[in-house]
Amino acid sequence: AQMVKEGFGVGGITADGGVQIAPAPCLALVDPNNRNMYAGNATNWSGRRWASGMPVYTGFNTVLPPNSPACNADTWDERNQVVPPTSHHPGGVVAALADASVRFISETINAGDPTIVEPRSGPSPYGVWGALGSKEGGEASQLE
Repeated sequence: AQMVKEGFGVGGITADGGVQIAPAPCLALVDPNNRNMYAGNATNWSGRRWASGMPVYTGFNTVLPPNSPACNADTWDERNQVVPPTSHHPGGVVAALADASVRFISETINAGDPTIVEPRSGPSPYGVWGALGSKEGGEASQLE
C-alpha cells in the first residue's frame, strides 16, 4: 500500500474509498504503525477551495470524532464523505457553537457506533458528537 506523506489532522488529506455504507471503513485506512498516515491512496481536498460550499473543502460533519481520518467514497469530490473537523490542537478541536459559545471538543467525545449506516432522517447513531451536529433527534445535547 502506498503511504501518503501528510496525514489527517494536519494536512487536509482525504483517503480515497471506504465510505459507501458506514464510516468504520475509513478508520481502517489509517496506517496502524503511524496514526498520522493513510495506508493507500489519498487526495488533498480539505482547504483547497476556501470559497466552495462543498464540505470536503471547507466544512465538516459529526460522524467520526474530531481529528479522525477524512474519507471520500472515491476520488470524486462530490461523493459520500466523512469529513471530521481537524486541528493542530492536541486532543481535539476548538468549536464555535450556535449559542455563540466556544468550546474545546475532545477527540474522545462519545461518537456512537461507526459501523452503523448514516441515516437520512431521525436521531444520529453517532452519540453525543452526532447529536451536536443534528436537529433531527429532537434531543438536547450536553458537552459536559
